[in-house]
Amino acid sequence: RDSGANPARFGMGVVAVAGSLMLLFAGFGMADSMNGQVRTAFVEESTYTARAALAASADLDSLEEVAPDGQRVQEVVVRTDPTDGFDRAMTVLDDGHYVHLEMLDGSAADLGVVSVSEATARRLELAAGDAVRLELPAGQGTVDLRVDQVVRGSAPQGFTMSREVWESLGQTFTPTTLLVGDETSLVELRGRADVVSVLTLQAQRTNAADMVTDLGGIFMLIRVFAILLAVIVLYSLGALAFTERTRDYATLKVLGFTTRDLRRLAFRENIVATALGVLLGVPAGFWFLGMYVGTFSTARLEYTAQIGLASIGIATLIAVFFSLLTTVLLGRRIRRVDMVG
Repeated sequence: RDSGANPARFGMGVVAVAGSLMLLFAGFGMADSMNGQVRTAFVEESTYTARAALAASADLDSLEEVAPDGQRVQEVVVRTDPTDGFDRAMTVLDDGHYVHLEMLDGSAADLGVVSVSEATARRLELAAGDAVRLELPAGQGTVDLRVDQVVRGSAPQGFTMSREVWESLGQTFTPTTLLVGDETSLVELRGRADVVSVLTLQAQRTNAADMVTDLGGIFMLIRVFAILLAVIVLYSLGALAFTERTRDYATLKVLGFTTRDLRRLAFRENIVATALGVLLGVPAGFWFLGMYVGTFSTARLEYTAQIGLASIGIATLIAVFFSLLTTVLLGRRIRRVDMVG
């Protein structure tokens, strides 16, 4: 009844817990999202050992002798129609088994047809069966495509097709990258004049993981502010409530209520506010994480909001613990209520 008499104060307590949980979801979820992107890009979608950037005059026949397990790839930056003002990547795959894409339902995608990544399809409002025009660089003309499927993918964002499809459009397959496996000698590959650079998949994965580690301080700062939000707001509200209820507490003590009884009253109110805050904070946390992760995404790189069950549990426990901690701190003040005064 007392909480109902001051709904604004009680509501602020609920908002404090929900807001704290939202920030904790962002603090834990950003790390999970970026680590998930690293795992998707460099473990699930790619299984090559190294990728070699080829010079324009590369001798493909002699390269095949050095890298018998190689897969040739042509990567081109194109403009699109319809467009959102940003360029996209077009990837043409020769025969090989180093690139793996998934459909939106999780099944393996057919790499022999024209595919568009999910984020690109959303930004350009494309669906399977829609037509799209690609403007090639350096005045090489345009290519009209019909999208066969929408696939998952984080980077690069754009279109993927097979060499057969590309050549059936009247285009020439000109490899810019060579993906190789364990059978290829990287030392010999690096020694060739027609190979610009060689980068291992492990090095790419390490660089991406290091970037996530470097951002760990920012994620920790978000978690700290989330805890401060819960503690400062809830303690301030509790202190205000205590000041308003001092006469009530003294009267209840005179009537025979013990300090433990009075603490229970304060504890129940905090429990209800915390429970409501968690119920609101969990769905709000997922929403906020999705919005926050979206600020890191670009037209060429898409991050997907991900948060593990362990992170959800830890975030919830932290919010609940520090929320209830304020009750313990205020309980010490209840013990010092002066009944005579």
